[in-house]
Amino acid sequence: DLKGGVELGKYKGLHSKIHLVDHYDDLLELFQQIFTQMEDRLKHMKQNGLTLFDGPHLCIICDEFAQIAQYPAITKEEKDNKLQLQSYLNRISMLGRAPKVNLFLQLQKATVQNIDSGLRNNIATKICFKVHSNSDAATVFGNTEDLPAIASLGGFKNLQKGRYILSDDISGEDSYMQSSYVAPDFPLARLLQTADDARAVSEAQVDEQESEAERTHVSKGERLSKENL
Repeated sequence: DLKGGVELGKYKGLHSKIHLVDHYDDLLELFQQIFTQMEDRLKHMKQNGLTLFDGPHLCIICDEFAQIAQYPAITKEEKDNKLQLQSYLNRISMLGRAPKVNLFLQLQKATVQNIDSGLRNNIATKICFKVHSNSDAATVFGNTEDLPAIASLGGFKNLQKGRYILSDDISGEDSYMQSSYVAPDFPLARLLQTADDARAVSEAQVDEQESEAERTHVSKGERLSKENL
């Protein structure tokens, strides 16, 4: 959040897994670390014959991505750093799906001035909330004519609060959806605790399923042994 943490600063300190960056000068080091971690995950996958990383997702959330793209680079060092940062972003967008390194980029307008065209094309899932015109939406999707519900709604400018169009290039599906609403005064810590509780329940269910599978395997093995006798 390069607006000094105005939007995402409220999440700082709520969880040990949340790391907030609110100054441009700290971005290059951050993405160097993320890129190294992504490479480590890919090596782990190769060594273990995996096509999808068997650990948690690493999510990178950028509020108003244009702040990165349009940040002024004047000196040679600043220009080199900006090019290196762009290289990290492009590589992560190309390789991040399998190792579960996910980019979430928010923009007011997805123009070439605000996001590199190569990076934008590598983002498989695109979401658009209410915008002033269909031409603004076209900077996100390319073509808006075939998107669901737009004709009946009268355009993107008529999307109600929380309603959005989701386009998934991987599945080839487009969806008209409603997001959850969280009241401004809702305690954010409760959201994180709810997520942790849900994760704990999910992990417990997986452990129980694995234990049941092991018991079934042992039971079958015992029957086979008795039959052999």
